Amino acid sequence: MVLKDYYDILQVSPNATLEDIKKAYRKLALQYHPDTAKNNDNELHLFLEIKEAYNVLSDTKKRQAYHYKKFYRQVEQEAIVSAEYLADQAKQLRAFTAILDPYRIDYDMLYRQIVYLVSTANLRLIEKANSHLQYQIVKDLQASVIHLHFPLAEKIYPILLSIASDNTVLIAMLNEQRITQKRLHYWHTYKLAGAFIVAMLLCICFYLLVKHFIQQ
Repeated sequence: MVLKDYYDILQVSPNATLEDIKKAYRKLALQYHPDTAKNNDNELHLFLEIKEAYNVLSDTKKRQAYHYKKFYRQVEQEAIVSAEYLADQAKQLRAFTAILDPYRIDYDMLYRQIVYLVSTANLRLIEKANSHLQYQIVKDLQASVIHLHFPLAEKIYPILLSIASDNTVLIAMLNEQRITQKRLHYWHTYKLAGAFIVAMLLCICFYLLVKHFIQQ
């Protein structure tokens, strides 16, 4: 079953902000509302679709679920025919992940989608593409990879670096992002343990200090 394109219905881009969506809805709802528009079935149907699209895209959870259904499943069901198609899918993935709630991202699904786009067969297409297209694909996938947990992202960086080939600018950006992501991963992983150790050391120091004064 092909899902409706709610972004097309509201005439906004996939990375539109909530304010953009509200603004577009108000404009279209006013134009096609039964009380103001011509009394015909076509415009009534369009108004209902506008309302349906707004109800989904204005709700964070519903919008994210819609992205998974429309983008991920659609891409996996379509045949990759060119590097240009891959570039377009990488661009769409970047736009979709940009608005996802970082606390509710399906990381496994996002990882599988990125892996799918840089599969062995698809890499052959990318390697034959021009340098500009390769650059755009890496940049867009880089923006999606940053949303992954580092252990998953770490598996993607070598692939992106291989696509970057001898592009020193891309290589530098990828390495910088990888290092930053790695540091954040270890910080979030061990910060509680570190805080606990520091607290214990402070308690021990305080105990020894009190004991010293008592013995005096």
